[in-house]
Amino acid sequence: MIEKFRERSSNLPNDPVDLKDLHLQALEPSDKPYDRLVGSGLVLRVMPSGSISFRFNYRHNSKQRIASIGLWPKKSLKVLRAEYDLMKSKADDGVDVRQDKLKKKAARRSAAVESREERARKRNVMRVEGLADLFLKHIESLRAINKRGRPYSAKTIKEYRSHLLNHIVPKFGAIAVEDLERKVLASWLKKKATKAPSQANHLLSTLSAMFSWATDEEILEANLVAGMKKPGGKQQSKKRALDYDPDIQEIVDKGEIRTFWNGLGGANPLHRMSLRMVLMSALRPGEVLGAKWEHLLEDRWVIPVDATKNKQDAHKIPLTQDLKNLLAELHEITGDTPYLFPQSRYEDGELHLVKNGRTGRFESTETSTVSKILRTDLGVESFTPHDLRRTAATHIKALGYLDAEIGVLLHHSTGDVTAIYARGDDLKRKKKMLNTWHRQLKVILSGED
Repeated sequence: MIEKFRERSSNLPNDPVDLKDLHLQALEPSDKPYDRLVGSGLVLRVMPSGSISFRFNYRHNSKQRIASIGLWPKKSLKVLRAEYDLMKSKADDGVDVRQDKLKKKAARRSAAVESREERARKRNVMRVEGLADLFLKHIESLRAINKRGRPYSAKTIKEYRSHLLNHIVPKFGAIAVEDLERKVLASWLKKKATKAPSQANHLLSTLSAMFSWATDEEILEANLVAGMKKPGGKQQSKKRALDYDPDIQEIVDKGEIRTFWNGLGGANPLHRMSLRMVLMSALRPGEVLGAKWEHLLEDRWVIPVDATKNKQDAHKIPLTQDLKNLLAELHEITGDTPYLFPQSRYEDGELHLVKNGRTGRFESTETSTVSKILRTDLGVESFTPHDLRRTAATHIKALGYLDAEIGVLLHHSTGDVTAIYARGDDLKRKKKMLNTWHRQLKVILSGED
């Protein structure tokens, strides 16, 4: 038990004001703590370690109280004396200084806890960059389905990834999702729309898809861009078919198909052949460019389910003699690669097939790469690779085929198409349509009436 206030050491002053470091140094430690009274309620507890605890002895509501001041030499004598003076002043005013100190200590502890929790929240906060990463992982997973109940197409995934990583994340990536504001997003999109209205509309679509998913996952309380008007306005459709006049709804001979067919002589041969293939087969540009030699059988070209747009069944195209001739020419160039149209470089009249520098493997040519050659001055109003597929369908219809039959050829996923004829007759009917179209195409290219 600690010995309380044994007789005062001869070297200690009666007034704490006169206390000096020399007095403290003279107090020798013992194997047990002991107290020494200085005066005016200041008590020194000498610890076995040699440190000295300053304590204030006072009365509150007729009860004896002891309040800790601090340790010397951890705190300087000057600081300890100042804290003692403050405690004595409060005690003289009737304040229970021990309870007051406990309250302040509790407040500091509470503040420290809140500070730690705030730092933890900041570390764990969901930022736009993290949200974008989670969304991309979601749409790339096998179980992910879009609002139509189908898996996301490779094209959609690619577009979302490009929009997020090249535009949205660089601008908003470091911002906490909960701090995003609708008006800030709207202002940014409007600014984008001044230079690229179509791109701004697509960025809005990507944001809407991501926020809609985040809302379903309860990451966000609401879709921040729900109901937002397209910043670029309603874009007029650029859909068109070559040698077709929409005003009179008829096929006309404007020479556009001939100009296209003959006007790409200086282009990359693989790009030129892929575009001609789209026009001849009525396939989607992505289906043509992504095709592999293993997809070609003796009498048909099979587009696997995962490479089709509707992701419902494989798309089979019969190989007419004209298509076989073009494929034979193509095989001489790319037959040693997996793809019909691998990535390539065309320089000084020489074609070079290119492997991916990172993987060391051949990869298929992108549609955007082929699109570039249609921007040259062909003397034809601007059109896209997909317009070639539309051109084929338009001309086939003019040859007397029904929309439903053409829908089967185009692999459209409409409910009324499959009822036109039995599935076993599909390939035969498709081949008849394509042969008829190829004969007509030859007439158009010859310039004959």
